[in-house]
This record gives sequence, structure tokens and C-alpha cells, in this order.
Amino acid sequence: MSRPVLDSTSTPSSSTAEVPPPLDPAPEKPPPPPRRVYPQYSFSAKSPQTRLVYIRDLHTAERELAQFKPGPCGFDMEWRPNFYKGQRENPVALVQLANEDVVLLIQISAIRSIPSSLRHVLWNPAYIKCGVGIQGDCMKLWKDYQVNTRNCVDLALLARTVDNAHWKGKYRDPIGLSRLCETYEELSLEKGRITRSNWEAVLSGPQKQYAANDSHSGLTLYKRLFPLTLTLDHPPLPSYYSFDCYLGATYNPSLDTPETIWQPHNPFYDPGPPPELTEEQIKKREERKAKRQQVESGRTAPDDGSGNAAGGSTSGSAPGGLRHPLVQSAERRTNPNNRPLPGHDQAQRGRPKFAQRGRHWRPPHQRPAGQPSTGTSSDQPIYMQTGHMDHGGGPPPL
Repeated sequence: MSRPVLDSTSTPSSSTAEVPPPLDPAPEKPPPPPRRVYPQYSFSAKSPQTRLVYIRDLHTAERELAQFKPGPCGFDMEWRPNFYKGQRENPVALVQLANEDVVLLIQISAIRSIPSSLRHVLWNPAYIKCGVGIQGDCMKLWKDYQVNTRNCVDLALLARTVDNAHWKGKYRDPIGLSRLCETYEELSLEKGRITRSNWEAVLSGPQKQYAANDSHSGLTLYKRLFPLTLTLDHPPLPSYYSFDCYLGATYNPSLDTPETIWQPHNPFYDPGPPPELTEEQIKKREERKAKRQQVESGRTAPDDGSGNAAGGSTSGSAPGGLRHPLVQSAERRTNPNNRPLPGHDQAQRGRPKFAQRGRHWRPPHQRPAGQPSTGTSSDQPIYMQTGHMDHGGGPPPL
């Protein structure tokens, strides 16, 4: 039997149709470049002539602080950490001050007082105290020892002011000291277990080096960033990046008693476009939005006159089984008998005021099996038993 010959113009069947080639998968994003490893910052290598003085007595502190020259100085503090949640924060144990000549490590936990010369240096505006995020440190110093500080410079705000092209985002977003050192000095600060060590004990060699590098790097960054303020089209005001801490609050820098609360703001700062959110961040944002809408719908559910929230469940429950107090109040106004019986929630509500039966009184549903009631029927609600209806029957008054 001969097979029919298909004409060249005839359409082939679906079984003989050509399958289109698969689409090329989306190109994968290239992996991020490996992070550059920087050498460690060392104050002795950066400034070989700088001395390191570790102070544990009042006499040495007064002598060294009297010779401490005015001008910019690195400023930092350390205190013993807590390892258990809920513990009270320990007081400041170490204050670090660094200028071009000397790095002072003043262990006030060993001195057991604040030297008067240290109070003078911290309050004198001729000493420019430089650090990263030192607002909290200054407020803690007032809280622990009632010491005021003046003319303090936040290096993160100074970097955003003079190098806006490199730093984007919110003006108040913090920038770590190590990150600033990597950006402007191509050096890295050591951050590890030593930061969580005991700063009230006698300091070891690595602790001294870490504390000295932290304060001296603040001085180095200030000397690099501050000259850039002279190159800007709009010279920045000192309040853009500096403050005074007086009586535990931050104020605009002033040569007199501070009066204006400090609000770090730079009108010429460009935060740039908002950062792109990842899929996980978008998902979490949608979950928070849905949860917030559920809570708001439970709070604002109106009363339809039947004691139930309109559009909600008949029990007056918000989504998730939560009973809102406004819904409960609406139910009680329309149906006074709609209330939990006394004793049903003893752990939360406590003993009802109207159930005065003595010290060992227990509600009927909590009595052991076979225990007789003292003159009342345990099958009835407690407010309908004899001796509890002195208000004319019905539920007890509020």
C-alpha cells in the first residue's frame, strides 16, 4: 500500500512541527570582587615620635594633662562589657586622649575619681575632641561621673560633609572608624575579642596598643578631613558635625553656656537615590504591612448594634484571635451577661472583688470532685448563688 505524498505547500502535523529552542537563562550576576586586605594601623608606625603613657594614679594624670597641648586630639573611651542580658552597664573605665606628642591612657577605674585637669581638658573648647559616634560616649561620661565635654567632632558626619560624592545614604547613618581608616588611610583597625576584654583590670600590651590606635586614628582622620572643608563651595557650619555635651544632652557648639539642642543636619548634603531592596527585604516589608493592617482593622472595628464588630467574627475577636478592649466594651453594653465568669482566668484577672468567701475560697470549676458546696450550688454561676445576689440578680456590677 503506497503512502500518500504530502504537497510541499501542506502544513505538517503537530507531531512533526519543530520545537523552538529553549530560551537562554538569565545571566547570573558576577560575584562581588574579593575584599581588599589592608595592613593594620599602628600609631607608632604612623608617628614614631609619639609617646604612650599608661596612667593609674592621680599624680601622674595631673602632671601629664598639664602638659597636654591644645588643638585637635583623638578621643575615645572603654568600659568593661556585660555578658548577661539585663545587667546594668558598667561605668567608664578608660579614657584615651591622643595628640601629635603623646597618647594618654587614663584608667579612671584605678584612680577612682576624675582628675580636675581631665575635666578642664574635656570642657575647654581649645581642645577639639575627635571620634566616631562619640555622642553616646560623652553622654555616658556625664551619667557615670558628671563630666561635661565641649567641641566634640563626629568624624562620620565630617566625612559625609566634605566627601559627599563617596558617602551616600542618611546623613546621620554611622560610619565605622575602621571603615574610615580603610578609605582614607588604606589601613585597618583591629576589631576582635580584645574589644570585649576587661578594661578595669591592669591593661595588657595588646590592650594598650588597641586603645592607643583607636584614639590616635581619630586624630589622623581629622587632620586629613578637616582641610577639605576649605575647598567646598558652601563652607560648612561647625554644627553640621560638632557638638557640646552639657548635663547629659547634646547642644550646638558654643563658647558660652550651651542653649540650642543639637540636631545634626546639613542642608547641602545629597543622600543620593535610595538603595535597592533585596527580595528578602521586600518580603519582610510586606509581612509587616499586612500585620499592621490586621492590628488596625481589629482596633477600629465599628459596633453594628448587635454587640459584634462589623465585618469581624461573632466573638468580637480581632484577626489572630485577639479580643480588643473596645470590642469587649461594646459587647458588654449590649449584653451585660456576656462576660467571663469569675475564676475562669485567675492567673490574669486575680480574685474577683465581689467573691468574698474567705481565704480558701475556690470557684466551683476548680474544686475537687465530690467536694460539697458551702450552702450553694456549684452548678450555677457564682454570681447567681445564694449569698452573692445582693444586687437584685443578674451579673455583678462593675
